[in-house]
Amino acid sequence: MYIGSYCIVGKAVIGARAQIASGVQILSGSRQHARKSTGEIPGAEEGAFATVTIGSDCWIGAAAVVMADVGQGTTIGFGD
Repeated sequence: MYIGSYCIVGKAVIGARAQIASGVQILSGSRQHARKSTGEIPGAEEGAFATVTIGSDCWIGAAAVVMADVGQGTTIGFGD
């Protein structure tokens, strides 16, 4: 497994031989910041944090933002 510089990793399980480039963010799911019906954003205690799994033999490209599980052998790229 390799994790590049300047990465942010939340609650995650990372598989064998995964390659994570620099600047990648692996968030703790996609529902960390809930909204009330009024549109207000309450504190983090009301968010739903999940463990994100990165499968083995994955490659996550530089600056990607991962919010959901990534299957084994997947390549994720990011760019302009």
